[in-house]
Amino acid sequence: LVVSPNPSDGIYSLSFSTVAGSRVALMVTNLGGSVVLKQDFQAVSGNVNHVINLKGKPDGEYLVTVVFGNKKLTKKVIKIE
Repeated sequence: LVVSPNPSDGIYSLSFSTVAGSRVALMVTNLGGSVVLKQDFQAVSGNVNHVINLKGKPDGEYLVTVVFGNKKLTKKVIKIE
């Protein structure tokens, strides 16, 4: 899982590989464990490029978690406006 840019003002590009047609669950939580963003989508191809928007959320550190198949990938991101 690659997340860029990091740190960012709230717009992040995610890149990861999966099987085409896989169901993907994406969740962003703050370090206190509260969910600030949740998205579910179908991977069109094996190489997924997805954009998330955390603008309007407080500055700080967040955990971006992507779940597909039997894989769970997590990265820490920093939001600074």
